[in-house]
Amino acid sequence: MQQVSEKIYRLGSKHHNFYVIRDGGKATMVDSGGSMDFSAMERGLAQLGVGFDDVEVLVITHAHTDHMGSGRKVSGRGVAVKGHEAEVPVLSGARPISQIKPTHPAVLKPAAWPFVLAMLRAGALGAAPIPDVEAVADGEVLDVPGRPRVVHTPGHTPGHAAYYLAERQILFSGDALCTRSPLGGPKGPRLLDAPLHADVELARQSLSRLAALEANLLLPGHGDPWEGKVAEAVKAALVSPPADRSRMWAPSGRGTWASTSRASRVRPEPGAPTSATSTPSSLLVTRSTRSSTSSSRPTRGPRPIWGATVGAPR
Repeated sequence: MQQVSEKIYRLGSKHHNFYVIRDGGKATMVDSGGSMDFSAMERGLAQLGVGFDDVEVLVITHAHTDHMGSGRKVSGRGVAVKGHEAEVPVLSGARPISQIKPTHPAVLKPAAWPFVLAMLRAGALGAAPIPDVEAVADGEVLDVPGRPRVVHTPGHTPGHAAYYLAERQILFSGDALCTRSPLGGPKGPRLLDAPLHADVELARQSLSRLAALEANLLLPGHGDPWEGKVAEAVKAALVSPPADRSRMWAPSGRGTWASTSRASRVRPEPGAPTSATSTPSSLLVTRSTRSSTSSSRPTRGPRPIWGATVGAPR
């Protein structure tokens, strides 16, 4: 687990991220990793001195299994789960997840193999439908720790949403804007590759919504935190179109990566255990419905993620 800002913590692996916002003994979670990330999530919360009883909401950026994979288990602990209204039918299992297949040529390239193996370890071959998901709308401000504002950013999926902490100028961008490609390549702000989006042109258009926000810290679904104006990160991401396969491009930007010396050590809250644990895991994607770090300096742009399946509970 890595502290990325005051009372905000990053969990997951170098291949995927999910986050905890802790404030006044309560917490908000942003995404839930893969189905096997639940135990790491539970340990992370305990390290911060909170439990699921203290989590007021889990907000999910979109219905891919590396983001919603542990959602059913979190819901089973009595936590409210919310997603954009256009994504709720997929999160709940009423409609199948639609993602790039593991047999796609981009996924079969050697550069993607570490990600694929990490997804297998994270239990990301499938994700259980989440019952009673609550719909949120674009522009809605949630009265929970962090007071995240919903920013609808369709393209990666129809109901993809970013979550913006206006008072702190922090953006959880999900997969609308990332800093690392699960398929390999250089690092830096970028769109994921074209095959990973439901509508790549719409995904590009949605970046203008992020660029309009007064955000100075980008916390993506894939890759390290990026410090600097998010508008500059968007400019870097738009330098070149997302690759069709695994070719990488190298955008430049004026932002900087969060320093490991500042961000990687967790500062436990008063009364919480003092030892930091590193949290493993990740996730992948295919299509249907099933139940069930380090920072470095900016080098230059990364890339995408891939397919998932939802289905019957395991």
